[in-house]
Amino acid sequence: MDTLQDHVIDFVREQGLLEDRDSWLLCVSGGADSMALLYMARDLRRLGLLADCLCVHFNHQLRGEAADQDQAFVRQQAEKLSIRSIVRTLPVQALARKNRLSIETAARELRWHACAQLAREHGCSAIATGHQKDDNAETVLDRISRGTGFRGLAGIWPSRRREACRIVRPLLCVTRDEIRQSLTARGIAWREDPTNADCRIRRNFIRHRVLPHLQATSEKPLLEALDKLSSTCRRHHQHTCEQAGMLRPQALSHQESGVHLDASRLAGRPPWVRLELIRQALHLAGCGERNLTQGHYVRLLELLDDERATHSVNLPAKLRASRLRETLTIVPVRPAGVCAQQELALPHPLRWPGITHIGSITVRISLLDSQQGQAALQRAAQDRCVEVLNGDILALPLSLRRRRSGDRFRPLGRNSPARLGKFLTKQKRGLRSHQDILVVCDATSIVWVWPVRLSHHVRITKTTRQLARIEIQSTDANS
Repeated sequence: MDTLQDHVIDFVREQGLLEDRDSWLLCVSGGADSMALLYMARDLRRLGLLADCLCVHFNHQLRGEAADQDQAFVRQQAEKLSIRSIVRTLPVQALARKNRLSIETAARELRWHACAQLAREHGCSAIATGHQKDDNAETVLDRISRGTGFRGLAGIWPSRRREACRIVRPLLCVTRDEIRQSLTARGIAWREDPTNADCRIRRNFIRHRVLPHLQATSEKPLLEALDKLSSTCRRHHQHTCEQAGMLRPQALSHQESGVHLDASRLAGRPPWVRLELIRQALHLAGCGERNLTQGHYVRLLELLDDERATHSVNLPAKLRASRLRETLTIVPVRPAGVCAQQELALPHPLRWPGITHIGSITVRISLLDSQQGQAALQRAAQDRCVEVLNGDILALPLSLRRRRSGDRFRPLGRNSPARLGKFLTKQKRGLRSHQDILVVCDATSIVWVWPVRLSHHVRITKTTRQLARIEIQSTDANS
């Protein structure tokens, strides 16, 4: 092993990235960083620090023959190191068109959901990525340019949990140049992605234009300075979360009526602690952070501090915050005269797991093991607004939309697919009009026609390990 390998192993130990009998799912594109990750995992396994690892390569179907060559290269390298490998093809362009996303966002979302699913299927305890110091610096500068706080300046964390998955980044202690120099010295090849040089992409512009310019005008190494800034902000955020965690049981509650913050419990607390509890309340209410601005947080803080406030604050995800006496409440809101179904002409992505508000519709998704699933199945049998799906089968992400002409699905218990319109016509149970029917889709097909019938291919079987409970409630008057 070279000096870089020793440095990374020390970092892995210092940051506690390895747990007892750890098995990592390695995300390997074939680029220099991911090849360093692949060889690092091999070394950790040799040393007995890592129990096992599995290499996954994602083919985004965006670069034709070059993408196929990347795929073959990764398979060959993994086989050379006696590391199991699998390949997944991701419908990036289709998802981007369907949900009006950028190619980068669609690819990132599909990779994340695929990683989470593969980790569950193969018993991997963590997902490992090849992020390094340059990536962290680019992230911090991007967030500064958009506006951020201590949490954003924390950059990329060495280890984080997202939903039920642990994500580790063992290369965050080294730079991109150090990785390439080490690979070259060891005779390890890697693939180059020409799209990484396209400065029309924001991150590439920061990488090739902004960072070099700032470094040229700085007396000290910029990557090191930004790395130290991130470390300091991570410690600050951890301390803030500890303080917020002690207050949360008394100050924050989540009920059917909405998410509630008790202003009296937060009075006199540092503003960064109150902001963290506001952020947690927004997360509980189903509000993603991507569209939140500093202005939203400032107005929410003002609302929390002003006991005489009579105004409300409109939020992303069609939420509204208001204060009554000592309580700040966050609830979904719907424009007058617009029913929730009218807002679903296009697919609306669903939080996995979590709560999504779409006008007057609330979707709750929770992940259960087989034992918890038994009670959920009994509830689903009595409530047509609740279903339990086979989480092992679902091709994430999930979305909700209105039914469309030409929709087809295979109803539970049927031998073959049917036209949805014809299936609904045959139902003799006094169902609501066809226009009020909603469909839950995964990345490939319809999985639930709400509130009528589950799709056959996502039914629970004896081998199902993870169950997904989905509840959809609508407060429309005609629901």
